[in-house]
Amino acid sequence: MNSTTNMNPLDDDNNRIGHVIDLLTAQDATTWTITSLSFASQLILLGLYFQNGVTPFGRGLISLLGAVVAGVFLLFVSRSNWYMAKYMGLLSGTGRDEFKLILPGQSFLQKHPRLTQLALDKVLSAQTILAMVHGMFVTLWPTLFLLGLYGFLAIK
Repeated sequence: MNSTTNMNPLDDDNNRIGHVIDLLTAQDATTWTITSLSFASQLILLGLYFQNGVTPFGRGLISLLGAVVAGVFLLFVSRSNWYMAKYMGLLSGTGRDEFKLILPGQSFLQKHPRLTQLALDKVLSAQTILAMVHGMFVTLWPTLFLLGLYGFLAIK
């Protein structure tokens, strides 16, 4: 008798769900690794920027490098968040109760249905907060560059 005919279809579904959970876990670890590298690089660049003895030209180069690094990390975090959302979509599509997650703000929105347009679950998610912090770095560096260019930052 063939071993494939004895397989339970639920076992195959459980294996597939297990693979998606493994992918989701690995993607979450990737997101946090990218975030820690990003924060470390941004802090190093900020430390270099505000050190004494750095010329205005050097600050300009550090600002441009910081903007590029922040933009690249923002793309990495956005891509990783996209993958995690797809994996969660696959898991919630199974219809199993354990994958019907209550997101932050969801219980509040159930009590106050008129506020559902605010999408608090999206605003309060870690994914959104990480993307917003990286977006802040993307805007910080050009701001520092322009302030230095026009002489508003008198750092000696």
